[in-house]
Order: sequence, then C-alpha cells, then structure tokens
Amino acid sequence: MSGAYRLNPHKDPNCGDGRPIFIAPPSAHFKDALITHNGDFYGGDGLDDLIVRVGGKLWMYPGDGYGAVNVTQRREILLPAGSPSPSSLSQIIATGDITGDKLPDVLAISGDELRAFIGYTGASFSEARLITSGTWTERDIVTVDDFNGYGTPDIWAVDAAGTMYFYTGEPDTHGSRIPATWVNWKGTHACG
Repeated sequence: MSGAYRLNPHKDPNCGDGRPIFIAPPSAHFKDALITHNGDFYGGDGLDDLIVRVGGKLWMYPGDGYGAVNVTQRREILLPAGSPSPSSLSQIIATGDITGDKLPDVLAISGDELRAFIGYTGASFSEARLITSGTWTERDIVTVDDFNGYGTPDIWAVDAAGTMYFYTGEPDTHGSRIPATWVNWKGTHACG
C-alpha cells in the first residue's frame, strides 16, 4: 500500500550507518485487507487514522499527518462480547461521529448483518450494535451522513447490478442519534 512504511529493523540507532530510518512494509502486509478512514481514532491528535481488517483482526493505524501510516505503530482494536469475528467482516466504513458522543464510529457488514461499532475508547469499542439484518450480503455501503436533515445518519448503498439504495435513519422519540433508532428504517428507495 502506497503511503505505508515501517521502522527499518536493520538501522543502527547509534551511528550513521547510511541506512534509511523507514522502509516499506512487507509486501503482503495488507493482503486481503479491508481499509477505511474517517476520524481521529488515536489519541485525539486531530489526524485521520486507518481502521484495517487484516490477518483476522481489526487494527488501528495512526495517521502521521502526511497521508501515510507507520505499520509498526498499529494497535489491535478489542471488540466487545457478542461482536462478529473480524474475519467475518466483508466491509468496514469509518463514519466519523454518527452517535453524537464525540467519538469516531464504524459501520460493518458481517454476513447479512449491518452493525455499528460505537463508543471507541482508544483501545476498544464499547458496543457492536446490530442495526439490521437481511440483504447486506448483496449490498455495499457507499456513504453515511445525515442527507435528509432529520438529525440521524442515513446510508447510501449499492448492489452488484449498480442499483442505489437510500436508507433513512429516523430519530427516536427523544431525538437521539443513537443507532438503535435505525432498527426501524423508514425504508429503502431504489434509484437506477
């Protein structure tokens, strides 16, 4: 992956041996990876970080502010009880803060389930909330935002035939942005 690097394990830190400090990661480091970014997951430094599913685990790679990541600084993300196995995820989307708690969130598709990983603490998510199940094996999330102005996130998704679907998130009776309100989707609208 362009923009990834690691510390050079052959560099002598005590002398000027002429070797570079950083080198490319191993060629298969990101093999079969799912990669997303949209939020500051690492330490509140204000930089976008990567969330990556690789090697059957979910990882956070801190961004360096120059559009790259140092793979030697990655941190495994711990998932709460009841979460699907990271190896079962077919898509991950970092959504920024969709719950209103000022913490970055991630949507994930596992089989036919759509889940929201919320409450990120710097090492783990506090909840992997099941949003809905059904047709998610046939669809990919394109983007997530409040497109209709109701104050809750909406989803644009697409199927293999190129048909776009708009899922509207309805606010609950308390006006909460919490994803539990997505269980009662207003519906889908096929476009195309």
